[in-house]
Amino acid sequence: MSVETEAGQEARLDLIGRVPVTVQVVLGSVKMPIADLARIAAGSSLLLDQQLTDPVTVLVNGHRVALGELYVMEGEEGQLAVKITDVFRPRDLI
Repeated sequence: MSVETEAGQEARLDLIGRVPVTVQVVLGSVKMPIADLARIAAGSSLLLDQQLTDPVTVLVNGHRVALGELYVMEGEEGQLAVKITDVFRPRDLI
């Protein structure tokens, strides 16, 4: 069995730290029959299952990792951001 040096561990963490991941923020969802989906056109509205004040879900590579609140970035006209309010521990993700 080999013993990894502290420098080797840091190099490995640095390498892992550069692996790209996809972060998504889910505002809500809606279930509908395919027939309704086929009628969607420009100008259609979809009623989501969430209220404006409900937390949004943060996904990393499709896995739920946190909850947050939407807000408009100060000084950035119309730019949305997410303030993380709760991070799930690994055992919460299973």
